[in-house]
Amino acid sequence: MWFKIFPKRNQSVLLCFVYRPPNSQTSWYDNFEKEFINAHSINDNILLMGDFNIDYMKTLLIRWSNFISTLGLHQMVIDPTRVTSTSVTLIDHIYSTNPTNIIDVTVPSYAPSDHYPISCTVNRFTKLIKNKSSSHLEIQYRNFKTFNEELFLNNLSKQPLNVIHEISDQNDLI
Repeated sequence: MWFKIFPKRNQSVLLCFVYRPPNSQTSWYDNFEKEFINAHSINDNILLMGDFNIDYMKTLLIRWSNFISTLGLHQMVIDPTRVTSTSVTLIDHIYSTNPTNIIDVTVPSYAPSDHYPISCTVNRFTKLIKNKSSSHLEIQYRNFKTFNEELFLNNLSKQPLNVIHEISDQNDLI
């Protein structure tokens, strides 16, 4: 799924979220390359984010590094994104064809799953426009720079989560 984003007038970014299953066939690379080349023909400013399940911390990534380099992509994440008691890996990536537009990449070291979230800030990112109509999407986010895990868990423990099963309309959950 591709989204076209307009950070400022007459400039757009194609944004894509990627998931590559850990045991993917080699055909995944061919399909990825075809999709990327197709997207690049639409817009040369591309941002890819997601779970690639390729450990970027391994030194034997010559094939993958050559592959993304040939496509003109730059990997922006440098911190581990999955830490267990037995391993530390960087399998969630952010790639950009225009790395100077990325002004901040973060990997907060907490997560409700076994991966840490990844995020980035795009320079002068102001609007998200869906298609070319006048409709728009609103992005809401939390600033985790001052995140207090103890306070969060305390607040979460005081919530009446047992009522979730009694609500039939998901809109009432918000």
